Amino acid sequence: MLSALAADRPGVGIALALGRDVEDAALSAWREHGHRAHEALRLADTGRYDGFTVARVDADAPLSTVARLQFAYRSPEPVALALADGRAAVVATEGTTVATPVREAAAVLDGRAAVREGRGAATFDGPASDYLEAFREAR
Repeated sequence: MLSALAADRPGVGIALALGRDVEDAALSAWREHGHRAHEALRLADTGRYDGFTVARVDADAPLSTVARLQFAYRSPEPVALALADGRAAVVATEGTTVATPVREAAAVLDGRAAVREGRGAATFDGPASDYLEAFREAR
């Protein structure tokens, strides 16, 4: 719940962590976040490549949640990549190195990336298809 709140309603997340009476608002935000993520994954344009799967989604999708759900429930590969124009999120099995391809693909498109413990995110200039191509080349 806190990660969904951090992404969508950080003020409510902080208030909840501080023990304020915001449970109803937090629950509502969490449900909406989950609904958006599941809907985005249901409607995603998906593909399977050598060692990873990709889900291309709309710009307003919660990418980190989409990548996590795709990885946990839909990906037979050790890496799941969720993409929208200008943004990417990745989740990988323990021991699978994704830092280099995530960062290199972002750099090719004048973007930035952060990766830690098999999870990462990137922002970049350009369409999702350009990031996917750069990611594939970097792998």
